[in-house]
Amino acid sequence: MNSQRLLPILLVAFIVLAVGGAMGYFLFVEPISEKNTAAAKLAKEAGDLELKLLTQQKGLIRLAEAKKRSLPADEAIANREYQDVLYAILQQAKAPAGATVKPRALDQKTVPTVTAVPKKPAYIRMGYDISLTKADLRSLVGFLEAFYKLNLLHQITSIELRRAEEVTSGGKFTAPDGSDRKDLNITIKTEALILDSAEARRSVVPVPLAFAAVGGNAGYQAVSWTPSMGHRLTPLQSAPVLASQSRDYYAMIAHDPFHGTLPKRPLPPPVSMITEDDLPPPPPKPDISPFIRLVGITLRPEDGTAGIEVKDVMNNTEYEIHFSPTRTQVQKYVGTAGRRQPDPAAKASDAFVISDPESSTSRQFKVVGVDFDVLYLIDLKDAGKPLSGLPALVGGHSVLAPVPAKILRWQLGDSLKKLSLASPEEARRILERRVARR
Repeated sequence: MNSQRLLPILLVAFIVLAVGGAMGYFLFVEPISEKNTAAAKLAKEAGDLELKLLTQQKGLIRLAEAKKRSLPADEAIANREYQDVLYAILQQAKAPAGATVKPRALDQKTVPTVTAVPKKPAYIRMGYDISLTKADLRSLVGFLEAFYKLNLLHQITSIELRRAEEVTSGGKFTAPDGSDRKDLNITIKTEALILDSAEARRSVVPVPLAFAAVGGNAGYQAVSWTPSMGHRLTPLQSAPVLASQSRDYYAMIAHDPFHGTLPKRPLPPPVSMITEDDLPPPPPKPDISPFIRLVGITLRPEDGTAGIEVKDVMNNTEYEIHFSPTRTQVQKYVGTAGRRQPDPAAKASDAFVISDPESSTSRQFKVVGVDFDVLYLIDLKDAGKPLSGLPALVGGHSVLAPVPAKILRWQLGDSLKKLSLASPEEARRILERRVARR
């Protein structure tokens, strides 16, 4: 009897516990579990977003640094200044006279676009061909080392080295003792980038912020907008590509694949045994006129005065000319890495003298006129060509006599080698202008 009454009670208790457990699970356990799952999901999403934010922040830092290493935003300035820098490091590597840097057209269709409206290329590719004729391996090594120390977005895409055709056809340039190995024709192809929204500077090398700490914002801006000063800056390597250890890259010349190792040279004979007949003739001096360029003309039409800048990239030399119809003053400057100073051996004068004892280039000019993009000169070494052909004042009137003096024209951006003869119309116009200004 007692057991029959106990069973219903146990059954009711079991049902109450089962219902209470189910209600507790659905009312408390499951909602809490869902909330914990949602909280974990939100925490993961927040972590992913934070990671993306950090990645984007690092990307912005790298982008800002890349924009500093980009060529200047203006394509014309970038092209001119980058070529000047390449010529400068060719000079530093002691490349033979006649080395050239020529722009090369590149396909821009493969350049990705930035996500902007309207879409535009993420960067512009600039290509150049560098040619060295009858060079040696030492010049190539020096050029490559200086090239990869430049803090710019550029790269070498190909290098081609060939023995000169005269050698491969049976001729011989290299001296028997291996002292002269300048019989290589070298072609180097490079590419440089102009990034979208790059810095609008005039110097191809970015100016370090340390200039702002020293000279203030005015000094920093002055260096940034003066190409001639920017060329002398020592570039900071934010992304070095050469070996981090100090290495002598010139050691690879000992393993010259074209000529082999350098032979041991015999000792020279005693001084008492050397005569003038034993001395070799001096080698011909190179012509550096292709490396002397007219890079700037600032004309003031209201008074006929002008400021002219000529740059000798082979010798890291500049000439500043202050011209007026009644007086011309020429000042020569030399210096490296921001240490520009007047040449102590060259005094300021009214004659424009270009002379280098290490080259065959020696010219003396008188500036007779300036246009916005042309400089007019007379060669003072022209025998029998004085300035007697200038207009003379006779009886209070200007009389144009014949013009026996050759007036030369120097186009802005051209080298000294490209000087041409001014037309008779140009010569008379320049001479009439001089009389009118006097």
